[in-house]
Amino acid sequence: MKILSILFIPLFLFSCNSQDEVVQKAEVVEDITPEVLESDSYFTVKSEFRGNDIVKRIYDEAVEKDVKLRSLQESLDTIKDFEDDKLGAYRKYISQNKSYWRTVERYTAQLRDSVLQKEIESYFIKEIEAYEADIASLKNTEEEIEGRAQRLKDQEILLKLMVSLSMIKNYQEHKKPDLEPLNEVKNTYDTLINGIGAYTYLNQ
Repeated sequence: MKILSILFIPLFLFSCNSQDEVVQKAEVVEDITPEVLESDSYFTVKSEFRGNDIVKRIYDEAVEKDVKLRSLQESLDTIKDFEDDKLGAYRKYISQNKSYWRTVERYTAQLRDSVLQKEIESYFIKEIEAYEADIASLKNTEEEIEGRAQRLKDQEILLKLMVSLSMIKNYQEHKKPDLEPLNEVKNTYDTLINGIGAYTYLNQ
């Protein structure tokens, strides 16, 4: 399945100097059994049908308990503000120029002399081309930033999946219920079914 292959993609979000360090950081989380799964008031069998995001709850608990993960999440939470702050002047510059070229187009359309109008249009087309060539490196870098922003979003989803998986596996290993209570319930059902059968001819 596709989702299974995704789960085994390495987490490149962790800043590290070696593959061993990535493994060590993951092991810190793996040792945590989610307390959120222990609380009856916080999780019920039907809660998943009411918009319950168990992945987020487990991940949030991991963030609280893992200092390095918390530091990483804090950086993720502030990256958009950082981008807006750093690119504010650039975005204003691009916006002002777009507004200017649109206004030039409206002014040119008002010219009554068709020959003059075409001459002015040709002149400003060259000006626009020169402007676009001048900002080409800026636009290319902006596109690269947008690509990285999307990649980071995907990696953040992957981070939550992998961290929660490590913790749920710990829960599965240490909190697996005994089979005996289930067998007791099953046997009780059998007893009741057999008891009813003694009074109903359809079960004879």
